[in-house]
Amino acid sequence: MIKKLVDKLWISPEINSTARNISYYNHLYPLHENVYILFNGLTGAIDAVSSDIYRLLNNKCLTNDLSLNYNEVNYLISRGYITKSKDSEDGIRLQLINSLANDAQFGQISFLICPTNFCRMGCEYCFTYGFTNKSDRKVLSNKQIEAIFERINDISRKKVYQEKIIVFYGGEPFQPFTIKAVEKIFKLAKREGYSIAGFTNGYYLDKFYFVLKQYRDLIKLLSITLDTPTSHDNRRNMKDSFRTVLRNIIMMGEIEGFPIQIKTNIDLNTIKSLEESIKLFKSEKWWDNHFFSFELNPIRYGNLSLHDSSKYDAELSVELVKRVRTNSEFMRFNFLPVLDYSYYFLQSFGLIEKNATFNIEPIKVPKIYNCPSVKGDLFVFDAEGKIYLCNEEIGNQNKVYGMYTDGHYTLDEIELSLYTGRNIKQLKPCTECKFAFICAGGCACYAKEISKVKCPTFNDDILNIISAFKLEILAHLQTIKSI
Repeated sequence: MIKKLVDKLWISPEINSTARNISYYNHLYPLHENVYILFNGLTGAIDAVSSDIYRLLNNKCLTNDLSLNYNEVNYLISRGYITKSKDSEDGIRLQLINSLANDAQFGQISFLICPTNFCRMGCEYCFTYGFTNKSDRKVLSNKQIEAIFERINDISRKKVYQEKIIVFYGGEPFQPFTIKAVEKIFKLAKREGYSIAGFTNGYYLDKFYFVLKQYRDLIKLLSITLDTPTSHDNRRNMKDSFRTVLRNIIMMGEIEGFPIQIKTNIDLNTIKSLEESIKLFKSEKWWDNHFFSFELNPIRYGNLSLHDSSKYDAELSVELVKRVRTNSEFMRFNFLPVLDYSYYFLQSFGLIEKNATFNIEPIKVPKIYNCPSVKGDLFVFDAEGKIYLCNEEIGNQNKVYGMYTDGHYTLDEIELSLYTGRNIKQLKPCTECKFAFICAGGCACYAKEISKVKCPTFNDDILNIISAFKLEILAHLQTIKSI
């Protein structure tokens, strides 16, 4: 028995009827009695198979004594589970890498600018909280802003990009004492042809209403954090934050065609109160407004180990999928930051569908770059003249890759090359990894900190999904004809 769960492959292997090599990239997961889930980490194929195929593929090569018919063997070859030889499989891997590298050349480059490093909101889960709440209220000067634009113009001229975007970041970029700096950044962005996005806690947005309205045509997205009504204020220092931010979102929504993303941070506790947020969004008539989008962002507390954080993320993913399956309104959220790569498997198992109405696209797999930073397509300029390559490392003195002033600019090209040269073609552990095209080398910042590749627990995560939704997957298989 073979049942196809994924139609489109990442790469189509050469069909060779003499193929006898069992693919190195095969993974077999038990589902129920004599039913197994078969995944190939090179072609992206996912199928449900019976125990006879399980036994066959557990060998290193095919024997002449096959219990399968000609069509079944050819199907397994066409999916990449059986290849001509290990060398031919290595050739397919290199072909996929080159194809992905070519596709990744002409994307988006992002320049995150922090008008100030300071933020007094004090969100308890913020990854820069220990830095931003202790920073002074220094704000970018006109000369600093001009120096930043000189630098980003130099950087963005090195390659052809489909889009160049300035992102307001921080600290909190929109505060009363940053108004002049924000106006200056908008002015230069318009002159130089950059799009604009921004991330904000939304507390002082009313002070920026006219500035944002004036530059509406430049703005691709303004992401405003609004957690669930019962959790928002409990996570913050500032008084009456929820009502203040809510009022400011209502105000910004009055600007015709203004693109607002409401970002709601969830954990295993607050996910239970998401229906409160949906009820609120509906009452404000945002839910059916296509200029509003809604994103769920996962958070965790404490200094969890990689294994424990992966386990926590898997539990949160399972809880979210359960809610999506029982309440179709959850499909209005962009929940991909929570599900990440597991979305690919969840779709193939029939557990979740793509929502075409709101054009939610999955996180791309396969991939050879883990994030824009390792492609050299993301730079962060803070208010103290420091340059970072990752927004989550702002304030970490060990992750400063350059400095800028109004008349001087340095970038550590050697350190930069170690970071931006990081992909699965160069990293030796990745050349031997069956999940390389999903993981793409993992987090470069974390790996640099521990001086080695640290692999996430993908195998355990997939097993957790299969275990949590065993009955639902079996029910889905009943709707699929055998090959």
